[in-house]
Amino acid sequence: MFSLITKLALSLALTLAIPALPADFHVDVQNGSDATGDGSSQSPWKTITHAVSQLGGGTNRILVHPGRYDASTGETFPIVLRAGMTLESIAGADETIVYGDAANDVFRIEGADADCSIIGLAIQNGQSGTSVFIDRAFARILNSTISGNQIAGVQVGLGGTRQSVELFGNRITQNGAGVFDAADALFVGINSFENEIASNAGDGFHLIQNVRLASARDALQDNGGWGLKQKIDIGGFLRTTISNATISGNQAGGLYTMADQFCFYIPYVGYFCDDPESFIQASGCTIYGNGGDGARKAGTSGGAGGFLGHSIVWGNAGIDNVNFQDVRCDIGTGSRFHPYSFSEPPLLVNPQVGDLRLRKDSPCVDRNGTQDVDFEGESRHFDGNSDGAGTAESDIGADEFHPFVAPGTRAVIGQPFWFFSEAPPADDGQLVFVMISTADGESSGGIPVPGS
Repeated sequence: MFSLITKLALSLALTLAIPALPADFHVDVQNGSDATGDGSSQSPWKTITHAVSQLGGGTNRILVHPGRYDASTGETFPIVLRAGMTLESIAGADETIVYGDAANDVFRIEGADADCSIIGLAIQNGQSGTSVFIDRAFARILNSTISGNQIAGVQVGLGGTRQSVELFGNRITQNGAGVFDAADALFVGINSFENEIASNAGDGFHLIQNVRLASARDALQDNGGWGLKQKIDIGGFLRTTISNATISGNQAGGLYTMADQFCFYIPYVGYFCDDPESFIQASGCTIYGNGGDGARKAGTSGGAGGFLGHSIVWGNAGIDNVNFQDVRCDIGTGSRFHPYSFSEPPLLVNPQVGDLRLRKDSPCVDRNGTQDVDFEGESRHFDGNSDGAGTAESDIGADEFHPFVAPGTRAVIGQPFWFFSEAPPADDGQLVFVMISTADGESSGGIPVPGS
């Protein structure tokens, strides 16, 4: 039988061995109180500032109720999130606004052990700073709207040794720049997925040094500078891979890089560079209708440091391709490195209003593209041209053409056939291809009818 001392020792050991469980706390600007609240759902606090001050380290989650949180309601800026904190709206960014004081950053995530998340907030009015200041930290910013900040929506690279930033499902708009690198960190890793980075005064991405960016299915549109610009100003490295992105309407141009080293491509093997830490590789992208060049590689080594794979670069006001090496691309004007690249109008659905999907008769359909999914998340390797060969080839550009199917529609031979769909409307006179399949498995190759 255990003695009392033994029991106490076992109890202490078990207590020390069990990690602290995540705790939820509530903030409600309309119904909470910092004076009498305890952070529970029944008695929430009023301000995010107070909630942060009450919680130490650990995996605490602050659930933010709908409303506008600003200086008039008691917030003090910048709000510095502590290690392990998650700040999450319970109603989403449309109903939960954190509005800065026009003199400081809205949020700061900083410190070597700061592993923090911001989810579902509207973050606005960091006029003299940025909305999210990430310094020597690991940060996730998800499903948020970041707008009206003077320097940038998200600023990274503000010192320290290593930073890691994950951006997913955000709308970053009407800031000085979308995502800005301050070039004062030894290493910054950015994973950016399915973000809309649009209508910022400067560049969508502005990267200077010591950054590795992995971008997939981002929309870089209508920014005042470049869609993505990387330029090593003071040494270091830059390595960017961007895939399945739409890059359009940016005033200065689509992609710009000044990474300068010798690279070459071996078919079916990959890219090889003398400095593999400094280059940009774009694959499965649509770069269309930018105010300057579509893709520009500056420097002294020709096509080195910049690659376009399986992308559409067309209809830009400047030169579509300046010194980027290309692999099976549809390029309008500019340098041509790969013998399988071609120059034909890509036949997009309605690029004038931002619809960059492929038409069925596009030459980019089934043209041996790449990637597993397109910018809409639809699967690649689809037999889009129904050429009878049954070969499922992925398409060039950010979109994989998939014909619309009207499920459950039946026709009777010898009688008129009508159906209605919720597919995006076509312009008057534009051909819409209708596929008709019969019960015995036979199908037509697509019947063109005028849209209206």
